Amino acid sequence: MKSIDDLDKIKSVILYILQQCGGTQDFVSLVKKMYFAQRKHLALYGRPIFNDMFYARERGPVPSFTYKALFACYNKSGVSEEINHFNASFGVNVVNGERIVSAKESPDMDELAGAEIKTINTVIDETKGFTAEYLSELSHKDQAWKLARKRVSDDPTDGRMSLVSIARAGGANKGIIDYLRESLTFDYWCKA
Repeated sequence: MKSIDDLDKIKSVILYILQQCGGTQDFVSLVKKMYFAQRKHLALYGRPIFNDMFYARERGPVPSFTYKALFACYNKSGVSEEINHFNASFGVNVVNGERIVSAKESPDMDELAGAEIKTINTVIDETKGFTAEYLSELSHKDQAWKLARKRVSDDPTDGRMSLVSIARAGGANKGIIDYLRESLTFDYWCKA
């Protein structure tokens, strides 16, 4: 279960990407931009932008909660109160066989730090004009995705992509990887 803070952050990231991309985005392009932003931010700062676990799916990395929530929005069926609340900010319709996500409101810019906005903007600029298929192909070149897909071939339930693997795939240096490991270890033991 996601906290309200986690939900607000994910929602603001999605709404910001949609806003910067003209208000709508096909589902595959949206989640790939989310992944590339998360990867870049982890590699640069040793911290994720948002708290959503990525899984290695056939078409590339997919954020678990975001996928479930937007799929429920498309099906017009609420899975939980948190998903219903989250989905009030989005519309999902099929256009030419593709799910298109649209924003029903503006992002809460208080949820996004300056470095996070800069990272997201960089990814949007770097991927401008790329098709969903090309973004998917790019994500297949990612070492974190490849490692998780290899595990999935043995165990279909083992597709989780770790933050350390994602940061490493983004080019994080040893200092960032060590910092991220320490942070994750601290968080783990604080929750235990």
